[in-house]
Amino acid sequence: MLKKRLASFALALTIAAPILVSGGVTANAASHTAPSVLRHDWWAPTKTSSKKDWGRVKITKHSISIGQGVVKDVYTGSQMSVKKTGKWYRISKTGESGSANYYRVTKRKIAGKYRTALLRKTYAKSSVTFVYLIGTKVKMSSSESMLF
Repeated sequence: MLKKRLASFALALTIAAPILVSGGVTANAASHTAPSVLRHDWWAPTKTSSKKDWGRVKITKHSISIGQGVVKDVYTGSQMSVKKTGKWYRISKTGESGSANYYRVTKRKIAGKYRTALLRKTYAKSSVTFVYLIGTKVKMSSSESMLF
């Protein structure tokens, strides 16, 4: 009986020791690399506005550019923090806790066909979601470019 208890204690210790030494288990640690599913030149082309007014999100492996026209925010390299929260990716400037955008890629019915779309929320519990497409050929109606 004593040998069984000692054996189970030794087994538990060999499993727990690496966790205790490493400081525990951390889930969803932030990185500086955007996931491959998000890496594209995303546009929000609407039927009612000109190209200079279209929203644009350009995501590469180590940078993100968000904005329209000449007004844009750019985070590159170690300035960019990427963290997955549920089905969304939180991309923000490293060290900033308040200002972040949440991104997710999904299929949406736009102009009569299901297309790959990037959804962007300006904060986690936002009721407004912006829709972006790859390229500029397909124009969205106003109701397709935003979700409420």
